[in-house]
Amino acid sequence: MLERALAGRRPSLLLTDPPYCLLTRRRKGGDERERRAARKIDRDPIHRFEDVRAYRKFTAEWLPAAARAVAPGGTLAIWTNFLGKQPILSVSAGAGFGVLAGEFVWAKLATEGGGNERLARVYEVALVLRREPLTTLGAGDAARPWSVVAGYDEEGEAARWGSHPNHKP
Repeated sequence: MLERALAGRRPSLLLTDPPYCLLTRRRKGGDERERRAARKIDRDPIHRFEDVRAYRKFTAEWLPAAARAVAPGGTLAIWTNFLGKQPILSVSAGAGFGVLAGEFVWAKLATEGGGNERLARVYEVALVLRREPLTTLGAGDAARPWSVVAGYDEEGEAARWGSHPNHKP
């Protein structure tokens, strides 16, 4: 289906946001915890994996096929959480994208508290993967930014996107 949609062309970038390595929440005895409707992370359609092994299997099923479609010299940018980094790095290396060119770090500002500081929490990263290293920057070249800090829906657009509290930069 992908080949037909691309009509013989190959993209130079695969930018994807697959399900993260969220694991099934269990109690100490092994019973699954109840979902809390008030928490975004516990609502549908959040997909949870039984363990990291199941996430690795899932990643091994989709990533190599998607990577094959990328043109020579192309880049993969794959959003994930910290638990999903190693499975993605391992599978992408096996698919020919073994160079981690950088990590685009997305931190979200916490709501203001009683003090004079605001904290930022890193929630997600986009792993920027290539077949070969990026070219070395020269003295006059612009730097490559690898991070962004954002608040919680300052534009008031979250309702348009399923009430996600923030949009990826």
